[in-house]
Amino acid sequence: RADGTEVDVEALSDGTRDQLYLALRLATLEHFAETREPLPLVLDDVFIHFDDRRTEAALEVLADFAATTQILLFTHHAHLVDLARRVVPDGRRIEHDLSQLRGESFITETQRQGEKTASDPASS
Repeated sequence: RADGTEVDVEALSDGTRDQLYLALRLATLEHFAETREPLPLVLDDVFIHFDDRRTEAALEVLADFAATTQILLFTHHAHLVDLARRVVPDGRRIEHDLSQLRGESFITETQRQGEKTASDPASS
């Protein structure tokens, strides 16, 4: 805490705990890569408990890591893809939309709403 009091990991919020674990994974990966061939980092919906500001900061860090390490980030949240498009340079980001593999039933209601909002100027 700000006053120097230690807090058990279990007492942290889900978002803070996820941020801590991501930082530990990145530190381990960075340490490993100092003496060996870097390993890819696979992340699946790691930002689920992050707010947008913290997600953007984490994406910037991942973009830096992508200069030396392959990062595979999976998500089904369209707004996270939009954040990545804003933060991660084109040369460090490749997108694959897997929703087409399962057809229409794979597209969530949230994605449909996002598409309606994006295509309807009156809803902005």
